[in-house]
Amino acid sequence: MMKKILLIKPRYIELIKLIKESWFTLLLATVCLLVVAGTTAISAYLIKPALDDVFINKDARMLRLIPVAVIIVYFLRGLGLYGQEYLMSYVGQNIIRRLRNRLYDHIQDMPLSFFHKEKTGTLMSRITNDVNTIKAMVSSVVTGSIRDCFTIVGLTIVIFTQIWDLALFAFIILPLAFYPIVALGRRVRRVSRKCLESIAEMSSFLHETFAGNK
Repeated sequence: MMKKILLIKPRYIELIKLIKESWFTLLLATVCLLVVAGTTAISAYLIKPALDDVFINKDARMLRLIPVAVIIVYFLRGLGLYGQEYLMSYVGQNIIRRLRNRLYDHIQDMPLSFFHKEKTGTLMSRITNDVNTIKAMVSSVVTGSIRDCFTIVGLTIVIFTQIWDLALFAFIILPLAFYPIVALGRRVRRVSRKCLESIAEMSSFLHETFAGNK
């Protein structure tokens, strides 16, 4: 197990180095993530005054204020989502470009015996499909995880300030949902790894087939 950890760790260090080169863009994306998380929490907070003051108490002033507040909140949320998607896609594409260049240079420096052992389609798949998987992890998975963490914190504050006993009950039940989520995540990783291996084999087969027909 320790040997496996030591083999994986340098890969993450290299990926972190690639991400750190775009630290300012990531900082702006984090600000957008905070805006999205904050507006999500505010929109949940507005539900109570909308029901109590508008529908129950028939408050005319709140009837005018709450729709304006909802429009502003969702406008800011839309800006945050757009900025987050744009900035993280920009970071992901930059990482893709640098990683593919490094991988190509590394493969070109390999001895001829390496090319005799490895299939051409497999090498092509490493540069195209595998690198795209890393891009998806950076621009989608990491972004979604950070945004969801901020959102959970905001919604937790909202629910504890409004219905603390129901929130406490939810926090007691919530850990029971972690086990199936973790188990499903492990299965998805295994399936994804097999999919990448199948794509590499298919690319190699197609390349050899088409090259042999010329």
